[in-house]
Amino acid sequence: MTTSKIHNRVKSVIAGPGAGKTTGLVKEIIGRLPDLAPYSYRHIAVITYTNAATADIREKLTRHCKVPPNVFIGTIHSFLNKFILMPFGSLYDKVPSDISFIDNIEISQKEKNRKSQIIHKRKITTSVIQKGFIPYDEIERLSMELIDDKRIRRLVSIRLQMIFVDEYQDATMKQHNILMEILKEAKTECFIVGDPEQYIYGFTYRGKVKMPDFSKIPILATKDKSQVEKNVTNYRSSSTIVKFLNKFNTQIQQRNTPADSNCIKELNIYFNSAADLRDIFNKFDNICCTNSLSEKHNRFYLAKGNKIVNQIHQSFGISLLSKDDGCSKNILSEALRYITGVLGKSRKEICEAKKLSTMDLRKYGMKVLRKIKDSPMIDEAEFQQFIATLFGLPISKEHKMKDSFNKLIAFNNEPEGSYRHCSTIHKAKGLEAHAVLAIAKTKAELLKWLETDHQRRCTDKLDTCREGFVAFSRAKELLCIACLEKLDSSALETIQRLGIESI
Repeated sequence: MTTSKIHNRVKSVIAGPGAGKTTGLVKEIIGRLPDLAPYSYRHIAVITYTNAATADIREKLTRHCKVPPNVFIGTIHSFLNKFILMPFGSLYDKVPSDISFIDNIEISQKEKNRKSQIIHKRKITTSVIQKGFIPYDEIERLSMELIDDKRIRRLVSIRLQMIFVDEYQDATMKQHNILMEILKEAKTECFIVGDPEQYIYGFTYRGKVKMPDFSKIPILATKDKSQVEKNVTNYRSSSTIVKFLNKFNTQIQQRNTPADSNCIKELNIYFNSAADLRDIFNKFDNICCTNSLSEKHNRFYLAKGNKIVNQIHQSFGISLLSKDDGCSKNILSEALRYITGVLGKSRKEICEAKKLSTMDLRKYGMKVLRKIKDSPMIDEAEFQQFIATLFGLPISKEHKMKDSFNKLIAFNNEPEGSYRHCSTIHKAKGLEAHAVLAIAKTKAELLKWLETDHQRRCTDKLDTCREGFVAFSRAKELLCIACLEKLDSSALETIQRLGIESI
């Protein structure tokens, strides 16, 4: 399959923060629905990277039309499971027919060198998969192995008439390669949208495989294989913030185009000169009040690492931001997934062992959710022991379910009506607040955030430059930047040169 043929079937949109990327994607989907026979074997697949984004797209689509049964909307892993792993995995002896998904595998570190550790982990992983438990980080590898088979690739592409991908800067190289393999068959069209400047996925590669150069990340790698369109509008932020963001943007220069200019205040960019977290917190709240930002205006407190975020949460009672956990319709599925992972048995095996019906198992899932609701401070070990006692079955020591546990805790403990949230920068991607406080841990981190040299930004292997950009671009009206390390005169000059007002 030649690049030119792929080029004719792929459209990519480069769009910055606040450009309405998801809304534009939904408009494209609506425009293509008439081309899809509603009950045919062909599908439209809409791929996202969070459950919240999935719900958002589905809700926006249903405002305009009834979503046909052959329109799939889901996360990238759901897509790989539905169209590749589930139909072909057991057929080609890659996985058993009855499978469950776990976060990861707990591996003991008894091996002395890296090579031995990798071999040991591969043996354990193979054994776990043979038992029917698929770690999330194995879904891509298994799907890639399957899609490499031309027969499977052809069948998948015949089934997929159109693929839409939101926030494509979050795609891994494996996910990108799987998509390109599907497109090789020339039976599928593709529409992708994303913002390269919000690529902060280096942790995905760290310690596993070499991270690609910035110019070769998936959203940029598709430039030569697609028809490229640039969207330079910013509907979110004030013109002051947009001009500030443009100093760092290596891809496009945005224009402030507020949906209602009367609702957006033009405020200065501030540097919070305090170095103590409590003083930083108080100064930020004071500047919000000074600028008449009340409880009607939401606020984000953002930092790179969980340590600072947890300190803000515990010291000041600020709610933890939870954007990916929040659909009540799938929280029971998450509880059941956690149960199977903790017990090391599939739903079918649990039902057979305890003589339960499917409805009985769902009732047990509700008991597990009620336990979290009644014991919001429960730790994971205690929670797992509750599940083992409830079912009368032993805990599996191999399966790691920390991420799933955190989702259950976050969903049940999220207070209603809160206007202040703290979060890591990565978890705040895609969201917005009237006022944002971005806290750097060190002077070095802050200076990376404020780097304006495009070459240095593009060669930043740790994503630090882009983390600052993501944090800054969440703000609609007020952006305040702080640092937990006292700055020297050179750093203060950099801040002044960027037009940031010290307070």
